Amino acid sequence: MVNIYSPLISPRLQYVLRVIFRDHLRVPFLLSADRAEWEGAPGPKIHYTDEVRSDSLGIPPSGFLAGLHVDPMRGAVPLDGPRVDLSSPGGAWPFDLFGAIFWLLARVEEYGDVYDQMGRFSPEGSWAARNGWLERPLVDEWIQLLGKAPTGFRFSPTYDIDQPWCYLHKNPLKALLRGGALTLAGRRADPFDNFHWLDWVHESLEEKMEAPVYFFPLAGRQTRFDKNPSPGNGAYQQLIEEHSRRYPVGIHPSYYTADKPELLGEETALLSRITGLPVTVSRYHYIRFRLPEGYRRLLEAGIRADYSMGYGERNGFRASYSRPFPWYDLEKETETALQVVPFCWMDATAHRDGLAGQEATVHRDGLAGQEATAQGGALSDLAGYVQRLRACGGRLTTIWHNSSLGEVPRWIGWRNVYLDFLNGL
Repeated sequence: MVNIYSPLISPRLQYVLRVIFRDHLRVPFLLSADRAEWEGAPGPKIHYTDEVRSDSLGIPPSGFLAGLHVDPMRGAVPLDGPRVDLSSPGGAWPFDLFGAIFWLLARVEEYGDVYDQMGRFSPEGSWAARNGWLERPLVDEWIQLLGKAPTGFRFSPTYDIDQPWCYLHKNPLKALLRGGALTLAGRRADPFDNFHWLDWVHESLEEKMEAPVYFFPLAGRQTRFDKNPSPGNGAYQQLIEEHSRRYPVGIHPSYYTADKPELLGEETALLSRITGLPVTVSRYHYIRFRLPEGYRRLLEAGIRADYSMGYGERNGFRASYSRPFPWYDLEKETETALQVVPFCWMDATAHRDGLAGQEATVHRDGLAGQEATAQGGALSDLAGYVQRLRACGGRLTTIWHNSSLGEVPRWIGWRNVYLDFLNGL
């Protein structure tokens, strides 16, 4: 039992302690505002005060968890060194650990006005990105200094099925004009139809990963952003239903659900009718949502786990944390039933960044050389995430698209990137 003393107990403090001790470290804790009770309790102690004591670890409060308009991130930095041993009394944390973790997980900075052209929170407004720490799971690292968590590194694969087929089950004339003659004639596989290959991957490397999660969009009409087949398409319904019998399946709310909230309920109901199951998992298409409205709408639609906590423009840890955590509604000052599942790496982002970084370089091998360099960079980035997360017992959640694992010109070789990464775990 870890005994924690704070003269003021607030919903914010209670929330962050549950995340740290109950969910992450999985050790019991007792929070008390009674100094005498706390001093007399057996076991390791933490005091959330500015005092200097030799019998317990001190964490200096900034006042943010008490509702003051102060910056809890002042002095917050990565701490590279030996972990804090709670069995050894004395010492002080160099900044407001509890306030900093709450600020990052509650996404306080996202209640501002830093949005991109799609109306999404921009990484340019992120504290972690501005300080050069977006690629580090700082919350995991800080908690690891308090005590080793009982579970180790985990890999969680997820897939966005924005376009299940390149040519099949579409307008035949358009498919022919786009070069799909051999596929329509049955002489060449559809390049986006990689579902059986993915089944083989999951069966072959099952011990290296958690159960994959598939996200299917069900926009009622196609737009420049929503290109999924019609929800009434029989082949598409069969594909979704088959996956729901084998894997967790979630809704991929369409681009315009951010503007028309009623679409979320309609699309969720469609997916439930196709699978015959309740829909409790989601990831917003294009990661297009804003707080708090986007998460409140998910809760109203029956969603209990959302995988949208990341950036489409940059890879990294949007909440500086790798594990699922309950969403705290900052305006209502309450912990909710929605689990936030962060991702830190997406194939499309790695592909774009890998090529963009070579714009000023002329490759003697032309496009093939650029692609090879981009793929090598993606593997290196993934290896870096694995290394950091292994060190703190974190969870690596990635996004791949079935279309990026096919042999279309833009994605040739990326299937091998995925296999090389998995084999290296």
